[in-house]
Amino acid sequence: MRSSLSLPLLSLAAGALLLGGGCSKLTQNLEDDVLAAQRHLREAEKGDLESMVEVAWHYVLGTGVEPDREEALKWFRAAAEGGSLTAQRELADLLTGGEDEISGSREEMLEAVKWYRLAATQGDGIAAFNLALLYEDERGLGPDYDKAMEWYRKSAERGDEGGMHSVGLLYEEGAGVEQSDEIALEWFQKSADEGYADAQFSLGLMSEEGRAVAQSFTDAIDWYRKAAENASPSYDACNHLAWVYATCAEEKLRDGRKAVRYALRAVSEEPDNPAYVDTLAAAYARSGWFEDAVDAQRKAIALLPGDEDLDEEERAESLAEMEARLELYLDEKAYAEASAGEE
Repeated sequence: MRSSLSLPLLSLAAGALLLGGGCSKLTQNLEDDVLAAQRHLREAEKGDLESMVEVAWHYVLGTGVEPDREEALKWFRAAAEGGSLTAQRELADLLTGGEDEISGSREEMLEAVKWYRLAATQGDGIAAFNLALLYEDERGLGPDYDKAMEWYRKSAERGDEGGMHSVGLLYEEGAGVEQSDEIALEWFQKSADEGYADAQFSLGLMSEEGRAVAQSFTDAIDWYRKAAENASPSYDACNHLAWVYATCAEEKLRDGRKAVRYALRAVSEEPDNPAYVDTLAAAYARSGWFEDAVDAQRKAIALLPGDEDLDEEERAESLAEMEARLELYLDEKAYAEASAGEE
């Protein structure tokens, strides 16, 4: 690869001026980034694969150089073609957006398939997972559930807990396979045993709803708490845990203060999520803070039209339920789920 050490490195003088006086530490960090980019570029031009990957990341993140996607792709490709497994996966991630937000042209996605496959066949479970996601998601090359299941299974076989969980999700949804909560449960348990928060959340849902296991709000609370307190927490689990504490049909399990604590954690992550704000309102009401409950419920109702996860019928149903709860809070009454015998 030919490149030049005069590629658009950030100006130290300009950086210092922008940062202003009294920012010597930040100026030093900027200088360090520029020097690191220069050093990695020199080594990359000598053919060092790890340095090529480092240069690519400089261009992705804009550390020491101006951000430049095309330059990043160029250096990732050079390292990937040289045999770097890390570069193969990270090149594919950059081409498609990775697991967080799939995007890119069809041409880029087809190139990503090539690199994901190559990395996955060398034992990279994350590459196998991301390839499966590309086949499952309609924003990618999907939905092709047969290929998605194939690569999720390969990801799981390579020890990736996300792949284990996704195999379970396809069985839970009956997507490309015969629906089976029992098989889904087995895969969720395998993933949860590896500490995967989303799988712990899924087991909480199954316990709360009584699918493939006996219904148990106590077990649901335990699983939701594990997912909420995970090193990589599930904020859906925070929300569901708060909802159970606020509204559980078993009165002995209700706890308004805990409900507020977990609801606030969920809302702090997604303040415009109407379901999270709705739960916060229920938590406030369970704690006897009805003015706060009314304010939160009105906000949840106002946010509902922007919820793209709901279709028109679901949105209308949610609105009716939220408005009914608002009337309770205006009357200074908390909401509780009906027990099985009351439904």
